[in-house]
Amino acid sequence: MPTPIETERKFVILKPDFDALAICEGYTVSKITQIYLKTEDGITHRVRSREYRDRTVYTETKKTRISKMSVIEDEREISQREFQEKSALIDKGLKPVIKTRRTLCYMGHTVEIDEYPEWESCCILEVELPSEDTPLSLPDFIKVVCEVTGVKSYSNHSMAKCFPNEPI
Repeated sequence: MPTPIETERKFVILKPDFDALAICEGYTVSKITQIYLKTEDGITHRVRSREYRDRTVYTETKKTRISKMSVIEDEREISQREFQEKSALIDKGLKPVIKTRRTLCYMGHTVEIDEYPEWESCCILEVELPSEDTPLSLPDFIKVVCEVTGVKSYSNHSMAKCFPNEPI
């Protein structure tokens, strides 16, 4: 089985018109709670609850960064009970990361827009890519503030420690 590598670029964007997004191909909305667990150096370990309108999915993920844009990702679905048990093992000094995720397809790529309660005007947009050298274009209705690919303070793990100020 090949190594599961996730490659993505990440941007701070102005909050888009969420109603306009709803007509995009593959559009979904979910509420996410991520809990970061104590781990060994170089590995990020989390459990996640992702609530859709009709179901909740629980996952456990371990990520090892291999470049600014890519991580080796080991993810598995877990039960609600496992999620609750592992959530109690939250890494000291961290708090849960809570966000609303809107997912859509654009030009063959999965686009994820995360809205955080800590920010009024901005969101984080992530685009999953097949490789690091894949060209990227974003929809016209997305207004990029800045690219934050590989900027540690914008990783969800860092946000669990200290949420960055809104960049505008």
